[in-house]
Formats: sequence, structure tokens, C-alpha cells
Amino acid sequence: MEAPKQQQSTTHIEYGRLLDLAGGRTKREEWEQDHLHGCRVCHSVYVYLNQRTTEPSEKFESEDDAA
Repeated sequence: MEAPKQQQSTTHIEYGRLLDLAGGRTKREEWEQDHLHGCRVCHSVYVYLNQRTTEPSEKFESEDDAA
């Protein structure tokens, strides 16, 4: 029987930092770029925040134009 794997402590990018990165308010450091490519959690949060910071204004503008 195989011994259970020990979970490694993963340092994630802080939420506020991900928000700043997604909003384009700051540039990614090299370690953050590497981490975003390797960490599904941080990458998923970054993608979600990136959509939230870009889509709403575009969506509202297109709705206003249609009216």
C-alpha cells in the first residue's frame, strides 16, 4: 500500500496583487509569471479577474449603443 503524499505548502500570489495585475495597474515579476503558468488556482483567479476588469464597461457600452 502506498503512503499518502504529503501536501506541499504552496505560496500563492495575493488576491490584491492579482487584481492589480489583471487590471494592468502593475507589471508581473518573473516569479509571478512562472507561478501563473504553473498554478491552476492563481491562474484561474487571474483569468476571472481579468474578465471582470475588462468586460463590464465594454458590455454596457454596447448595450447603450443598441438602445
